[in-house]
Amino acid sequence: MNLEIKLYGKNLSKSFRKKNAEQSSLIFADMDLSIKTGSFMGLMGESGCGKSTLLKIMAGLETPDSGSVKVDEQVIFKDGKMQLNEAKFAKFRREHFGFIFQSHQLIPELTVLENIILPLQLNGLSRKKAKKRAEEMLSHVSLLNELQDSFPQEISVGQQQRVGIARALIHQPSLIFADEPTASLDPENSEGVVDLLLGLQEEYDSTILMVTHTPELVSGLDGVLKFVAAEQSGNYRLELN
Repeated sequence: MNLEIKLYGKNLSKSFRKKNAEQSSLIFADMDLSIKTGSFMGLMGESGCGKSTLLKIMAGLETPDSGSVKVDEQVIFKDGKMQLNEAKFAKFRREHFGFIFQSHQLIPELTVLENIILPLQLNGLSRKKAKKRAEEMLSHVSLLNELQDSFPQEISVGQQQRVGIARALIHQPSLIFADEPTASLDPENSEGVVDLLLGLQEEYDSTILMVTHTPELVSGLDGVLKFVAAEQSGNYRLELN
């Protein structure tokens, strides 16, 4: 595993104002984290602690109130402000990031194959080359090529999540964000998804940050960052386990 830092966050803070509330509620403050290149890290904590919010900030999908985020040498946020314009960040995200969500977020009007090749087409690859790579990826995620013309609603939930993983990895991103990718799956399928991610991460040398509630799923990871409530302030801090 490479010892260089792939993903870095410094002094991150985030608060939300609930509907009809006069003041904002602080979720976390002065949060620091660093993820080494080529590692597979879990992100855990009790419900409402801000796990998914932190992951989205690190992925540039939400803006922190303060703090900085850097991917390799590219600064994403500095002092709570996005450092790239919308077009440049969209390009950077398409080229370097992969996203796996708990609801898989497949497009129901597109077939399995069309969902998988979408990132490649957005990056300008021809349909012929994209189709060939997608068929190889279907094999990697243990899905039959016969399913490629099916629509998401015609396959099982476990198969849908594997399609989501194939789509996230099809362009071989260097950094993958997984937000509770096994939340809708039974224990057997959950373990299968994590084993699949471990195998693909090793093959492609990707860096993965995964939010999960399930301790059993993080035993084979490189480490776990856990949200822990500070005794006096009640705010959360991260501990590396």
